Amino acid sequence: MTPNLPAGSPSYEYVEKLEALGCAFPTFRALGPQAFGDVRAALNWDPETTKCQAPEWLLDERLILLQPALSPELRSEILASPPGPTLLRGTASSIWPVFAQRENRPMLDTVFANEFYLGFQSGIRGVGYALSITPGFAGLFDLSSTWLGRFYVQEFSIKIGVGFSELTFARQARRFGQTAHGSLLFSAASAPIDALEYTLRPVLTPGLLSYLGPVEFRTWFGGQATSSGAVGAQLWGIELGMRPSRLWEIAFMELFQFGGLGTTRLGIGETLLLPFLGGGSALAGLRNTALALHTGFWFPGHFAKIYGQALLDRVGDTVPAEFSFLAGLWLPRIGRWDARFEFARTGPAAYQHPVWTQGLVYRDAPLGHPLGPDALGMYLDVALPPIALWWRGKVGFSSEARALSIVNPERRLGVMVELDRRWRFADLALQLAYQRVDSAGYAAVSEDVFAAGLRLRYSFLPNQ
Repeated sequence: MTPNLPAGSPSYEYVEKLEALGCAFPTFRALGPQAFGDVRAALNWDPETTKCQAPEWLLDERLILLQPALSPELRSEILASPPGPTLLRGTASSIWPVFAQRENRPMLDTVFANEFYLGFQSGIRGVGYALSITPGFAGLFDLSSTWLGRFYVQEFSIKIGVGFSELTFARQARRFGQTAHGSLLFSAASAPIDALEYTLRPVLTPGLLSYLGPVEFRTWFGGQATSSGAVGAQLWGIELGMRPSRLWEIAFMELFQFGGLGTTRLGIGETLLLPFLGGGSALAGLRNTALALHTGFWFPGHFAKIYGQALLDRVGDTVPAEFSFLAGLWLPRIGRWDARFEFARTGPAAYQHPVWTQGLVYRDAPLGHPLGPDALGMYLDVALPPIALWWRGKVGFSSEARALSIVNPERRLGVMVELDRRWRFADLALQLAYQRVDSAGYAAVSEDVFAAGLRLRYSFLPNQ
């Protein structure tokens, strides 16, 4: 048994890249976080019989993942961005648009943040346990030479299990599908959730069901941490994923929101009906139901991957369900280049409900796409060929529009440049961003936004 590899780890993206280059097996990874041992299993390929075309920096990332245990990591970042977050209208949540996908880590005008991941594991004959924790410190340094800061626990987990079955109590970030700029549910903008979870890790099913490939099932339950709306509401998630072939993956999620201040409490019988499309219209107003689908398809030879997501909000209510969708194309092998295009459109009332007026949020962060409701986003990322083996560059272009139905929807056109230097056990990245914002804060004003970030990641490997 191994601790989970944090959902925010770049290793997931690197394993996808390794698979595209013929250096990893096509295991199921569409639901996150995954157990470190399952991610590592994708890399057990034979170099004598398998042709691997990965660059040197990516092979070093593979070396970190091939360790017998999850290696401790230090992650540090310095961010400079304009003050004030952007409210996602219709919900009790907000984001920092330039650096939205930070799992709701503490964010101030100028931030110096450090996190250190520690993972402990043990197992005896299939019965074992695993522990992990990610403590952090966030500090602010302003021009008056004043330091402010606080310690926090970003994630932790306590896991016990037998074979492929695991029971976990954790605060951990979740992911639904592998996307670059946010999923329709549980993107990198979502805060880690405190929950009790049962997981059946990816396992090959016997008999006639073997055609489903590796199948994973999860169900989890936790409170909805919010200070507004129906305070004290509960969240229940059910997730199912499979990889029927090396070229196709698919995952489903049901997310239920119920209870809380001012609502009618569900009975045991009514709660047991929730997995059946939220129990139908008979339970309208007693719960909020969201259904999500993620699917990804590799073209033969892994030269391209297309993927998409669909989300239905308010399923089983007396009004039509709200529809949102996402589509992406990834070209990981354009010679030594890499390109990705992503498009997302959220419904006018996505993530909202008249009873749970806070919406689908957790700790003031969205549980959905960082665009928020009634929004549209288009993204293009181009990764440049490595320079002198260890230097990498990436250029990203974005177009976002939020709250499209109001008089002054906020529109952002942006560009971000990233320069990355790889050492054997360390990675240093510099990000520079510019955004032109029209109707900033949904007011009739425009502004130019400049931001910068510096990130360090260091892996502590044994015998280095």
